[in-house]
Amino acid sequence: MEFDENKVRTKWSYELDGKKGWFSDFIDRENNGCLRAYVKSNDKDLYGICHKRGGLYPFKSENGTYWKYFYPEEDVMKFDKKNLFIAGYNDNLLHTGETGYTGDSVSDCVSKLTGCWTQNILTGCTKNGFITDDDIYQHQFFYRTKCAPETKYIPWTKETVPNDLLMKIVKSKNGLDWTVVIGIRKGRADPIATDAGYYSYSDFFDFYIMDDGTPCGQKVQNA
Repeated sequence: MEFDENKVRTKWSYELDGKKGWFSDFIDRENNGCLRAYVKSNDKDLYGICHKRGGLYPFKSENGTYWKYFYPEEDVMKFDKKNLFIAGYNDNLLHTGETGYTGDSVSDCVSKLTGCWTQNILTGCTKNGFITDDDIYQHQFFYRTKCAPETKYIPWTKETVPNDLLMKIVKSKNGLDWTVVIGIRKGRADPIATDAGYYSYSDFFDFYIMDDGTPCGQKVQNA
């Protein structure tokens, strides 16, 4: 198999615990007794399950031997603390639709991450914890693996402008002016009529938002 130097691990991190791969004290060596040779030849003599040891030799195989380098057989998802969220602390930074793992502790989330558990989609958060689409328990911790699809808005067109926009109250983006939509003339260059004037779809999108703060346009999502 191909040898990727970027996958060589020289320091311990929790996502490696229990992972299978190759051990060695040398990355390269003239007599081929090294990590590169073991991986390329798929030699299982120095292949095993990785555990923490620490110090100059941070890796320990299941037989208790200490090693300087470890090469995981599979790509390992690294734990990154910036993706860890705690209910009641920084849950305001998450959005509905985020994907990840819930847990009762940091180590619980790490275990699920490294064990490739089934991921859940965040649907909400209360003072008791995070709510996901499994809708069974609420947990205090959430580790995000994938952000929610990015939601954005674009100006309406004559095909997408909603018919129920008529008689809706909108406000200027600076919050100083309010107006009412009194007509939608789909065949015109300035199709949206308000009691303050006539607007193209693009200008209406740029100048106004709905009464609830929603943009005056069509919602689209990017995965």
